[in-house]
Amino acid sequence: MPKPITSTVAHKKSTFWEVIRTVYLYVVSLTALIILTINIGRVVHLGLQTWLFPIDHGVESTQETEECNRIKNYGTNNVKITPPENFDQCLERAKEIAIRRQRNEHNRTLSSSIAFVIISLPVWALHYRRALKMKKS
Repeated sequence: MPKPITSTVAHKKSTFWEVIRTVYLYVVSLTALIILTINIGRVVHLGLQTWLFPIDHGVESTQETEECNRIKNYGTNNVKITPPENFDQCLERAKEIAIRRQRNEHNRTLSSSIAFVIISLPVWALHYRRALKMKKS
């Protein structure tokens, strides 16, 4: 006796949605894994940059050091001579500001990277586990 047509149509629909679901699970797993890898790399890079290869703040040219150079060069026009201690204080303040800026930037990078790791790890694990379960059944 031939099979009813409705059962084969229903079977084709179920396999179509199973394929779509499997593709969805693998795409989301891959995306979460990429996000996870990038942000773990950012955290490692930040750790290396902070502890093994720190930045020398004396070399950077920032807006504050340019302001200190204006103070230093102010006396060249014979208008007013700035005492050297003001210039040294200005450079010291500029260095402290550069250190604070770098620390703030590191904190922003670290917090966003850790947040992405915390979010993407369970998303990847959940979707990948479901994809493996679907593959077994």
